[in-house]
Amino acid sequence: MLSGAELLLNDAAPPAPRLSPKPKPSALAAQEAASNCPRPKSPPGGINQILFTGFAAAHRADLEQKAQDFGLRVMSTPGKTLTFLCYGDNAGPTKVAKALAAGAFIFDAEQFLNLITTGEMP
Repeated sequence: MLSGAELLLNDAAPPAPRLSPKPKPSALAAQEAASNCPRPKSPPGGINQILFTGFAAAHRADLEQKAQDFGLRVMSTPGKTLTFLCYGDNAGPTKVAKALAAGAFIFDAEQFLNLITTGEMP
């Protein structure tokens, strides 16, 4: 027999503790991501900027033309107002690190083509 079981069966039992509702996992993830990542700065003129790195020259030129046709400003070096970084197989770690520090969205060529085709972020 358990000691104190009689308290649970009568009115003498202490009230149940009140628990605060747990936040949803998606809200926790969003909150954590927002606190760990820098916020991107607004690009000058409101035109989003993109940088391509790690591509062969011909492939990069094709991607840059598609970006310009989509209305993006193509950059050659990462800056504080960089919005997107599109990386290829030979992407340098320095540019990727600078883009991360600027709060840029980083994706590969396939995801970039999906962005300009559908308008949706990967």
